[in-house]
Amino acid sequence: MSQGTPLDQRVVADPNVPPPPPEGRPAIEVARRAGLASQLALEASEIGTWEWNIGSGEVRWSDNLEQIHGLEPGSFDRTFEGFKMLIHPEDREKVLGAIRGCLEGRIAYEVEFRSADTRQGIRWMLSKGKVISAEGGGAARMVGVCMDVTTRKRAEEAALEANRRKDEFLAMISHELRNPLAVIGNASTLISQLTRNDPDTAKASGAIRRQTERLARLVDDLMDVSRLSAGKLVLRRMNVDLVALVHRSVHDFVDRHLLDRHRYELRFAATRVNGDGPRLEQIVSNLLMNAIKYTPPGGTIAIEVEPDAGDAVLRVRDTGVGIASELLPRVFDLFVQSERGLERRDGGLGVGLSIARSLVEAHGGRIEARSAGLDLGTEFVVRLPLAAMLALGDQGDNAPRRRILIVDDNVDAREALARLLEMAGHEVAQAGDGPGGLEAAARARPDVAIVDIGLPGMNGFDLGRRLRSATPYVRLIALTGYSHDEHRRQGDDVGFETYLVKPVTFETLQRALANN
Repeated sequence: MSQGTPLDQRVVADPNVPPPPPEGRPAIEVARRAGLASQLALEASEIGTWEWNIGSGEVRWSDNLEQIHGLEPGSFDRTFEGFKMLIHPEDREKVLGAIRGCLEGRIAYEVEFRSADTRQGIRWMLSKGKVISAEGGGAARMVGVCMDVTTRKRAEEAALEANRRKDEFLAMISHELRNPLAVIGNASTLISQLTRNDPDTAKASGAIRRQTERLARLVDDLMDVSRLSAGKLVLRRMNVDLVALVHRSVHDFVDRHLLDRHRYELRFAATRVNGDGPRLEQIVSNLLMNAIKYTPPGGTIAIEVEPDAGDAVLRVRDTGVGIASELLPRVFDLFVQSERGLERRDGGLGVGLSIARSLVEAHGGRIEARSAGLDLGTEFVVRLPLAAMLALGDQGDNAPRRRILIVDDNVDAREALARLLEMAGHEVAQAGDGPGGLEAAARARPDVAIVDIGLPGMNGFDLGRRLRSATPYVRLIALTGYSHDEHRRQGDDVGFETYLVKPVTFETLQRALANN
């Protein structure tokens, strides 16, 4: 600035503002600055650009793409063959297949792959691109971007590993809890059969059995929340008499004296659904337990089943505390029960309604809660797809006499079950581990093998395979504390016709034997 420039025309340069471009080259300078800004943005995002000349095979990379691939500057030979060698051998065909699909116009080019250079650990890339056509048609070039996604992939793998460990932990806890419950349940059933003429003993064994079943349901709830949250629930559907199922559930509540302080009303019309029987019973049980919990003594609980407009409809209505209007939309969320009044809580984990909704939706149905407000009662309405009416007989009481092998390392559980089966007229052999099971099977030549999965020396799946190979006619029943769906799938693959999770009632086992 010259010495004679007036003060009001002097400008102090701002160091954060780039100087204006020289006169005569504004467009070139603007383009240069834009390119520099784009390059900085790409480098900050760990994204590089590439261009492949399909005819010549030449591959051009942005300056930072070598660094993204873990290469020394200038070491990439700029050929398509050189690029292929940078891909992990196990991922190479996947990447080439994605390129072929893009060239043929079938799919967009987007693929994740590992770098072949693993000296600093596995490095993951995500590449996206598109085809540039020649003037006369056909593909001339592919252009695109490539970015390092190693951090994201490692986070995903860590999350998957944490989830796997959680599933293993829950499965082990479930197994360890179910085994003693199975022993207690079988022992109480055995006691009740051996002392039928002693009313005091029968009453005590009945109480033991009911509390065992309650503990088993709590374990089921814990497992179901995890399974449903992960979307891993597997339904085993069959044509189910919904009226008979609901009637059994209500009768079970009566036997357990859970309805002693309430009036209950039943109204049924013949209705069948295509569903998983135990899961449907769980829906009914959870709704009934909720009605009991929030209905004061002397109140009324009504249960209705009927077909309606192509749906099977279950209604559970009570005269209890009701639900406030602001709570009604959230009543199926986990742990909302605490907002309905702590003084009315009566045990449980507070997950029953949430599990009921998930199970209803898994069956292709819907559930709705209705209430006119506090102290005006509640109604839950479940709608499930209606199934065709069938005439099905209960085979449980007509089970033929079998030669049965029990393989279980829990001596108490094995011997109690063996005694019950012998009292039912079956011929029973026992073993405490896998190798012993094979020896016992060779001697007894059983019709049915009841196998625990968590066996020492040889797990139940391996034993099942060996038994199936040695005696193809044998029927396999899994009786185990492992309830994870993956274990059920393994059982199906091995050839277990029935997969029962401890504790089970002896009546359930008899039905399984009859079906086999």
